[in-house]
Amino acid sequence: MSDESEKTPQQVRQLQQRVQELLDAYVQQEKFDFRLIVAEAYMQQEGFLQILVLPDREGVSGAEYSEVLTVVEHRLSRLDHVEHVMLMPALAA
Repeated sequence: MSDESEKTPQQVRQLQQRVQELLDAYVQQEKFDFRLIVAEAYMQQEGFLQILVLPDREGVSGAEYSEVLTVVEHRLSRLDHVEHVMLMPALAA
């Protein structure tokens, strides 16, 4: 049975694009020397949308990576009023 809060593929793509915009803006604002990239992969489970986010290279500080994901989740909630989205870290390819 499908959860009523489950998003359509089009809604997910729109959210992924918005997350990418927020990631890019925050990384640029803080002048970090890396970029975080939203992967195409995602998962919906128990009313939450989990979006995979990868660094553009190896060696990115875990603290900075985590900071960006946390700030972007908060901005998505506060500015866009989007709840139940979790940004999931992953290792660089």
